[in-house]
Amino acid sequence: MLSLFKAALLALLFLLTAFATRRLLMAVTGYAAARSRLSTAWHRRFFAGWGGRRTARMKLIEHLSELIISSRAGLAPGTFLFLSAVLGLAGVLAGSLFFEGVKGAAASGLMLGLMPYIWLRMRLISQQMKTGYRLLPAIEVFYQIYVLAEPKNIRQVLKSSVETGRMMHPISDVFGQLYRNLMVHADIDKCLRLFVLSLGNGWAEHFASLLRVGMTEGADLAPGLKELIADMRAGARADRIERNRLLEIRIANFTPMLFLAVFIFVNFRIDSELAWNYYVLSPEGRDMLLDALILIAASFVMGIYLSLRRI
Repeated sequence: MLSLFKAALLALLFLLTAFATRRLLMAVTGYAAARSRLSTAWHRRFFAGWGGRRTARMKLIEHLSELIISSRAGLAPGTFLFLSAVLGLAGVLAGSLFFEGVKGAAASGLMLGLMPYIWLRMRLISQQMKTGYRLLPAIEVFYQIYVLAEPKNIRQVLKSSVETGRMMHPISDVFGQLYRNLMVHADIDKCLRLFVLSLGNGWAEHFASLLRVGMTEGADLAPGLKELIADMRAGARADRIERNRLLEIRIANFTPMLFLAVFIFVNFRIDSELAWNYYVLSPEGRDMLLDALILIAASFVMGIYLSLRRI
């Protein structure tokens, strides 16, 4: 167990030293200033395409890039992976010290290492919940401006829709992001995929498919938009049920953590010395806490899965 602790500590020190050395070299060479002025360089590389055969690492970076851009988390994929690695190694260190076993070290490292990804997913789900019921008014604004526009340039219609101020926040940010991506990058499919991921519902996917046809084939979107708006109005009740399910899943995610905190608090209030001896000093008590934390982490993962499935 001591060897595992030493290995995790050395790996953590190596990561922190490498990061500090890299930042120092960037500062010395003046690259840090250039990097701050070009803070979206990784964003542009994402749209530029990978070229050639895509490796597993490229797929991972692309997946993280999509989540980060869609949720507007303001992180680069490299920074995100570095943070996950540091937290994972810190979890291994804490687990090996407190739980004193391979199970505790592995579980703690895995839970802390996955925490940034879980946070990113939950941030995106929260954004989807906020923008879901605002999509219909936003599409209605887009439709009204599109019908009156001459010529019917979809990019300019998007710009006008955002600039009029008739779209509610935060759905206006999503449409604004789509407009900026379409103006800067040529890959329409990737821009629309980020748009759909930011909203996370079937109506957004339908709307994105209409935009794709309009921009690639020059087709008139008015009939399709009118039909989409009618369908969305008819399906308003189903959308409310879906949002309620997402809210129920979010509440269920945090309920086990609340119950565990209340349970431990009550035990410490009844007999603090006995509770300290059992939960902190006793291997059986620490193992029980570890199992509880594993189940809580599993509930978060299950909640994310159910939110993606909209069950």
